Amino acid sequence: MTETINTPVEAGENKQVNESGKRPLIFAGTTEGRQMSVRLSAAGIEHIVCVATAYGELVMEPGRFADIRQGRLSEPEMEALISTEASVVFDATHPYAQEVTKNIREASFRTGTAYVRIIRRESAAGDPAGISTFADAASCADALTGTEGNILLTTGSKDLHFYAKDEEVRTRLYARVLPSVESITLCEAFGLHGRQVIAMQGPFSYETDLAMIRQYDIRTLVTKSSGSAGGYDEKMQAAAEAGIDVFVIGRPAEENGLSVSEALHAYFGLEPVIRVDLVGTGPGRQSLMTDEAREAIRSAEIIFGAPRMIEPYKDKHACPYYLAKDIIPVIEKERPERIAVLFSGDTGFYSGAASMAPELDSWLSDKGYESQIVIHPGISSFSYLSAAAGISYSDAGFCSIHGRADDENTDAVIRTVRRKENTFLLLSGAADVRKLGGLLIENGLEECTVVLGNRLSYDDEILAALTPEKCKAVVREGLYTALIVNKNALADDAAAREAHASGAEAAAAASAANTEPPAERQTLQGAGSDESIARRLMPVIDDESFIRGRVPMSKDNIRHLSIMKLDLRSDSVVYDIGSGTGSVACEMAGLSESLRVYAIEMKEDACNLIKQNADHFGLRNIGIVYGKAPEAFAGLEAPTHAFIGGSSGNLRSIIEALVDKLRSSGSENGIRIVVNAVSLETISELSSLASVEGVSDVSIEQVSVSRSRKLGKHQLMTAENPVMIAAFTLGAGK
Repeated sequence: MTETINTPVEAGENKQVNESGKRPLIFAGTTEGRQMSVRLSAAGIEHIVCVATAYGELVMEPGRFADIRQGRLSEPEMEALISTEASVVFDATHPYAQEVTKNIREASFRTGTAYVRIIRRESAAGDPAGISTFADAASCADALTGTEGNILLTTGSKDLHFYAKDEEVRTRLYARVLPSVESITLCEAFGLHGRQVIAMQGPFSYETDLAMIRQYDIRTLVTKSSGSAGGYDEKMQAAAEAGIDVFVIGRPAEENGLSVSEALHAYFGLEPVIRVDLVGTGPGRQSLMTDEAREAIRSAEIIFGAPRMIEPYKDKHACPYYLAKDIIPVIEKERPERIAVLFSGDTGFYSGAASMAPELDSWLSDKGYESQIVIHPGISSFSYLSAAAGISYSDAGFCSIHGRADDENTDAVIRTVRRKENTFLLLSGAADVRKLGGLLIENGLEECTVVLGNRLSYDDEILAALTPEKCKAVVREGLYTALIVNKNALADDAAAREAHASGAEAAAAASAANTEPPAERQTLQGAGSDESIARRLMPVIDDESFIRGRVPMSKDNIRHLSIMKLDLRSDSVVYDIGSGTGSVACEMAGLSESLRVYAIEMKEDACNLIKQNADHFGLRNIGIVYGKAPEAFAGLEAPTHAFIGGSSGNLRSIIEALVDKLRSSGSENGIRIVVNAVSLETISELSSLASVEGVSDVSIEQVSVSRSRKLGKHQLMTAENPVMIAAFTLGAGK
């Protein structure tokens, strides 16, 4: 027996053609041979590819770096080719082509040329019940005489004579062969005609194999142990689903060699091209996955995911990891060319895919890998719950406390529930459901209806509508998706809440999620469809909704107009100077959770009112600063906007301090400032400021408001003090 030569070139040598004009030579007959040629061409490395048949040439990818030669070679021809043109020989012929491999190996040895056997990865699939293993085609064919029903032969055309020799077996035989003249001619020569010949090119999916088994009423499947690239996993899965027998011709004696990735790295310094599929698997049931998602999982050499996610894929090489830091060591060790990472629900919605994609992309790039990251979206649990409950999510709010312990997320939930009639929420388990019930009650939202989904899409799915009080009693574990229906969203007056409390209570189902699953799925149809209270389209707060005390407050019409003049953005940093009751600060903070508002107030009782109002409206993006402006600015981040409702005679020094803040920040966008002025002195000072250098986009309006009041049988108009609203941008471009 000749010796296998596996001598890689020195790292970094990476030569396309050596000094004698020789090139790498690939004997191709499998998927691996084509993969290797494609990678070498992509790297600009000239090479020779030898294929035996015209069909083999057809499936190769031509290009200026690949010299493809078709035709069977005799032993002398093979030795002459290797001797004169090959710098190294890569034998990527079929695992069962033992005689060809023997000839290539011996010719390489006689010419002193490095020889590398390219081996196919073994299948990770488990074998179904009813499998029988045979040493060769002849013994397998003999065993078929004792079977009944149709036979699907997927071993190609070369060994067809073994199976067709028995006339009775031949009448039951369906051969799946390559769509080449040679293969079809052999089928006809051995007595297979018409629909008995299935001329198709693989690879074949599990769905295709299963459909073929059912279409031809197959009772026995014959295959070789051809590994993952040969579709062995899919055949086994389809056979198990159909409940048929499988005859497997075992591989020849175990070979030594390198995979495509290992050979490319050892001889050319090329890292593998890794395809990473980030797969959204939907709510849970596999039938809800997209075809693309199923194909990505089928094609992966390794799949990753939480234990619950990978549990259905016992036939695959699966690792219970869902963080990049745990997946990376597996890639380094096993060097796969295709992996799939599974995520529940939709990859674009509160999914680990958001951080996984850039982390893996950065690591692969740093390590020199060529990579392709493909994201496959799935059906979100929110979408599923929305459909099951019959409620549209067109204008819903979306939050998550799944896997999060910080109070900031629960504050965001309460703010969203207050503003939105429908709020969808992801929860980790029963403890989160109980926590949610308590939060809603503590924040005066006990009239809400909570539609809970547990084990969505599974046979034991529960869908139930509960009151917040009943949520506190939930004990059934598992992931939950919740829809919180708040009929009184943005209706802050107590009368509206009282009027609709009974309606919300009536919508809650009597069932609770702390029992075993009912025989029939519980549903809540039409929850949220009562339009007797229409939501406000303008996010404004009435004066009567604030806690007032004896502290002065900007009236709602002046407040709303002033905020409009500020032209706020979602990422703005705002100083509310002379905040009073905090009415302006609360109105601004309620516009966006990402807005940051500093309420600056010199009176202690007013600061207490600001805190009470912020708590009343569930606002956690207001910072209360006790002190007199501008000294109170010390230590605060630079503002992008400022509202000055009260300056206590310090308007000029306040403006100067804002200029200093602007300079220290290095921003060129300036500060947008709105000032409310009532006294003649402040109005006069504003007039002089509007003309100084660095001030732009000036708008000055005087607003006079009269309100009606009832006097006897009449409504009389009473004038309020006129207010000047001055708006300008300070320091833009400076």
